[in-house]
Amino acid sequence: MSNLTLPDLALPDLRVYDTLPKLVALHARDHGGDIAMREKDFGIWRTFTWGQVHARVRAFALGMTSWASCRARWSGCSATTVPTG
Repeated sequence: MSNLTLPDLALPDLRVYDTLPKLVALHARDHGGDIAMREKDFGIWRTFTWGQVHARVRAFALGMTSWASCRARWSGCSATTVPTG
């Protein structure tokens, strides 16, 4: 059996960064230009930086906040893990 070790990672304070949008904002601040995800689309790799992911998550969160103010009795949300556009 090999001795695999994880690198020393400084984890964020989860009492402060307690939501996904907060964690994405933290990563965008610290690693904005770094690649957050890659997807192969018809043989071509597309990359998305933490800054791009943050912009999309922020827009989505603000839209949901605005939508919630409509006081709908029932609501739902469907999302994909693959960014479009």
